[in-house]
Amino acid sequence: MATLSAVKKVSKAILIAFASLVTLAVLGLLGINLYIQSPHTQTRIQDELSKALQLPLKITNTSLTPWSDLRIHGITVPGEGGNFLEAESFHAHYRFLPLFRGRLEVTEMVVENPKIHWVQNAEGKWKLPALEKVPSKTTEPAKLKSTDKSRINFEVAVARFLVKNGSVVMTDHAGQALGVFTDVTLDYAVLTADRVEGVASIGHAAWGDAVALESVRAPFEYTPGPSGEIALPDLTATFAGGKVHGEYRAWPESAKSPFEVSLNFDDVSLDQLAMQEGWKPGQAAGFLGGEITLSGESSRLERAEGRGKLRLRDGQLRQLELLQTIGQVLGIRELSDFHLQDAHADFHVSGERVHVEQLTLASPDLQLTSKGTIRFDQRVSLEAQLSVEDAIVKRLPQLVSEGFGTADNGRRTLDFNIGGTTSKLKTNLMDKLIVHKIDAQFGGLLDGLFKRKDDDKKKKDEEKEKRKKEKEKEKEAQKNAATPAPLVVPAPPAPPTPDAAPKPSLAPPPPASESAKPQAPASTPLAPAPASPPPAPAEPTPVPASPAPVPPPSTPPATPPAAAPEPTPAAGEAPKP
Repeated sequence: MATLSAVKKVSKAILIAFASLVTLAVLGLLGINLYIQSPHTQTRIQDELSKALQLPLKITNTSLTPWSDLRIHGITVPGEGGNFLEAESFHAHYRFLPLFRGRLEVTEMVVENPKIHWVQNAEGKWKLPALEKVPSKTTEPAKLKSTDKSRINFEVAVARFLVKNGSVVMTDHAGQALGVFTDVTLDYAVLTADRVEGVASIGHAAWGDAVALESVRAPFEYTPGPSGEIALPDLTATFAGGKVHGEYRAWPESAKSPFEVSLNFDDVSLDQLAMQEGWKPGQAAGFLGGEITLSGESSRLERAEGRGKLRLRDGQLRQLELLQTIGQVLGIRELSDFHLQDAHADFHVSGERVHVEQLTLASPDLQLTSKGTIRFDQRVSLEAQLSVEDAIVKRLPQLVSEGFGTADNGRRTLDFNIGGTTSKLKTNLMDKLIVHKIDAQFGGLLDGLFKRKDDDKKKKDEEKEKRKKEKEKEKEAQKNAATPAPLVVPAPPAPPTPDAAPKPSLAPPPPASESAKPQAPASTPLAPAPASPPPAPAEPTPVPASPAPVPPPSTPPATPPAAAPEPTPAAGEAPKP
């Protein structure tokens, strides 16, 4: 009985000691809770957490649990035009014993379901909310330094900070959303005043109207300050089932917030990508790869510049509206189900446009190439050429086949234009074929008519000019004829020389038979100048027993020399016909 009584006493003492310890622990925890929840301590915790996170944190209340959990409720971070961060609560794991030394050592702090709204400022920069400057120690009253030692000695240390299931919306200063990121996890490994490092994971990331990335993971580095930099040196993601790898760098607090991005991608499903853009399932197939580099200003993404390349493997385009229309117009059924042997494109971006340097879609029998521009507002302006084998052209209608030219490689080619928008492409192929047919049938006739008209007009102009000159000559001649010539008294003629005028013959006239024959006179007087009157004939020397011959009539002025006149018949002789 004595032994049993002793055991009971020992057990009772143990229970009392244990109860005392529990009571002391509860009282200590309650005291610590009261201490933590006091406005003075909560303000100190808020200030120390703000310094640790490099954000102006605001909290509503704080509480502790016996299993080393710290609960903080009502968290906000003021920012540009509103709250930069809002979260209902977050919890942290801490070490219990350092509390008695005035130190809160947080091993891990987790913020769940936060909402981050990052607004661009009026200068076009992306700036994180800055901590308020602490007044200088020289301005603090001396009494506060001596009586508030507990506040000065209280410290908060955060070993790890984790954001889970967050969402981030980035908007410009006008309120338009630029980037949307969901299912965001940020694991901070280094969190100091001059450097932040960690790993970011984003379930869905979209910037503007660009195609979204999935399962993004990237280590990040951030250096605060006017020349601070955000770097994602090893970014990986999935894009329409394919893999994406690249890097991103930005200077959010610099002028115009410049950025640089470089991405390589491969095995991207063209079918998934086309359905994201509103195409029907099965219209496009194949695996897309390529690379793109861009640089510009975060506030003006439309002014970004860079270059890129695209390539398509195992490509197939079925019942694509543009190709189907071309196939129906030309009667080429292969375009309705276009199996691509080679498909690639080279382009560069500038001036709010994508400049297509060369786009090639080729199968064994035909090839479609184009170049031109695609604007950011989706307007399309491309110059295209269809190249096919001669065997395909031979089975086409005559209207279509006559529109094809011949290339150097022996293929038949047809040039046309592609316009409209990316969602509604149009082509001038039908109009081009009709114009070509009309030109082929009537172009030669029209050219001949127009040329003939030109020749006739030229001939008429020449005849008109000729008639004008003739009329001017006739007017001049009429004017000269109407004006009388001045009278001139002729000088007496000089005696004839032996060579110029022979002496009259004294022989008798020849018999009638001989005189009837036409004989030229001995001398035919020359015609005088047109403007002078004819000279008076000289008096013949009388011949005995014979009448004097009748002198020839004088030649009128301005009349060419006349033929020799016939001799005058003798007296009593009838003239001979």
